[in-house]
Amino acid sequence: MLLTTDTATIKTLTTSIDDTTKETVTTWNATYTDQPCRLSYKSAPAVADGITPVIAQEILLFIDVTVDIPPGSKVEVTRHSTTTKFRASGEAKKYFFTGHQEVSLTLEEVYA
Repeated sequence: MLLTTDTATIKTLTTSIDDTTKETVTTWNATYTDQPCRLSYKSAPAVADGITPVIAQEILLFIDVTVDIPPGSKVEVTRHSTTTKFRASGEAKKYFFTGHQEVSLTLEEVYA
């Protein structure tokens, strides 16, 4: 496995039937917790409207290939006791010969 400096919690949507109301309830449940991982950030200048420069950032999560992270999953990554919330933005690139996968992430919450 690659050098891991972070840990991740993966949350996916699950659906169940409420016993009392008989309604379908959808909730986020942690399917994996404290998984060793590593975040990688890559920035590149881009031009949005032809005049104003915008910085485009690519965020990749490197994690064990056995961890199932469907697109749209919530991913919480903790580094040095700081947790950042992301969403998995696409299918993972899996590298079985090295035992890891790369998952593209987008920030879930951004506060100014």
